[in-house]
This record gives sequence, C-alpha cells and structure tokens, in this order.
Amino acid sequence: SISRKYGEVILYQVEAHLIKYIGEHPGTTVSDIAQDLNKTSSAASQMVKKLQTKGLIEQIKNEKNIRKDNIIDCMYGIYAVGMF
Repeated sequence: SISRKYGEVILYQVEAHLIKYIGEHPGTTVSDIAQDLNKTSSAASQMVKKLQTKGLIEQIKNEKNIRKDNIIDCMYGIYAVGMF
C-alpha cells in the first residue's frame, strides 16, 4: 500500500478514501462501509479503528439502536484529505 502525507497525518490511500466516504455519508456504520466498499466487516472495522486511533473519525452510539455505532468524521480528518 502507498502512504501519503495529508497535512500532519500520514495515511494509506484506502484510509483517505474511507475518510472521504464517511464525509459523504455522515452517520454511516461499519456494516454500511463493508457493503458499499466491498470489504469484509472485519476489514471495515479494522480500518475504522485505525482512523479512530489517529483521531480522524469518531464513533457515536445510534440513538435508535444502541447495538449500532454511527461513524462521523472529525473536521481535522476532512481537512487532512483536502475535502474542503
């Protein structure tokens, strides 16, 4: 995989694409990511955890279904990949 520096953060291309996807689909879930990006649930979950560790996205509990987490981007994540 190829990595690239976005602002102060080094991201792999797949991570940058995932941040962009989350920015375009606020409130998405790991299941949505897996289905839409043709990844396994495990792979999607691992990618989400890596971006959380980097402080680029957050997971919040779904108010209607507490078993699900919705994923939102941090503004820093959006700026890091140049969406704005």
